[in-house]
Amino acid sequence: MSHDSTPQRSQLKPEEIIVLSREIQAMIAAGVPLDMGMRNVSAGFENRLESAAVHIAERLEQGATISEACSEEKSIPPVFRAILVAGLSCGQSEAVLADVANLTEMQTSLRQSLKIGLIYPLIVIFLAVGLLGVVIATMMPRIASLYEQLHIEFPYWLSVANSFHLTVIHFATLGVFFLVTMSLLWRSGKLSPLNGLKWIPGVGNVINDFSIAHFSHLLSLLVTYEVPLPHALRLTGESISPGDLRTQTLQLADSISNGEEIDLAVERQTAFPKFLKWLLLIGHRDSDLGNALAQASNFYQDRARSRATWLSQVVPSTAVIAVGGTVTLLYALTVFGPLVNLWSKLAQY
Repeated sequence: MSHDSTPQRSQLKPEEIIVLSREIQAMIAAGVPLDMGMRNVSAGFENRLESAAVHIAERLEQGATISEACSEEKSIPPVFRAILVAGLSCGQSEAVLADVANLTEMQTSLRQSLKIGLIYPLIVIFLAVGLLGVVIATMMPRIASLYEQLHIEFPYWLSVANSFHLTVIHFATLGVFFLVTMSLLWRSGKLSPLNGLKWIPGVGNVINDFSIAHFSHLLSLLVTYEVPLPHALRLTGESISPGDLRTQTLQLADSISNGEEIDLAVERQTAFPKFLKWLLLIGHRDSDLGNALAQASNFYQDRARSRATWLSQVVPSTAVIAVGGTVTLLYALTVFGPLVNLWSKLAQY
């Protein structure tokens, strides 16, 4: 089968892009001909990654540059294609490939830590709900019968529990829902490591810091190697995941291309943090924009790493505490509440 059927191939996962990036980086550093190198290394890859590497090698053998070959490889997600092309455009492919690999590794590591930390609370939740269902289906009718025989008024929570009529279908539905939830959790974020976990408080801030760090680092490399600022901004914008930062970066590129003062254009971009705006303007005024952006990249990358470490430690613990407290309260209200009420009524006879 021809490798020209690229659009039908599934996209590479971040882990596979890391491997491909590292291999291209190593070949460039060693001065190995890329077409021959890609052919050789593809034999050791899994099917999807092997197909991508072979297709890139074919394009290189046809006379395409590595930049063109990567930009045409549809199995690489658009953001990562733009990153590779930008790095090759400024002659700093090694640094940019290392950057994307490192940032993706950090995000993937955080994703795995959060997912593993959330699996245990989810298992506890579903087991607790299942056991509570068993208690409601088996024990509650007997307690309710005892209340009726003694002509004692039902407490509120016993009335609520006794109103449920659980069957095997309900438990089967719970099991299916559990399996679907676990599958969605595990498969989320395959193409963009943390996007599937944005619902967790704090993850959005980590994603934003990673994006700003990547933006600053890539733009720093491009302007340092004298790529015109509007073009550098466009290349950088295309390498950012869809969102306000990407949109406003491309708008900034257009504004500067149309002759607008950079001070006014930057101030309008609400997706840019104040510290980044300040460094952009100071760097531009002092003709040292590359160094200023490099400082911004280090700052936001360090902050993202710190927030990621904190989240990976706090989220699982908080989830366990919240689940444990909720389950204990439910059992107390549903089981022990009616029993304690019954004992207190009997003590009055």
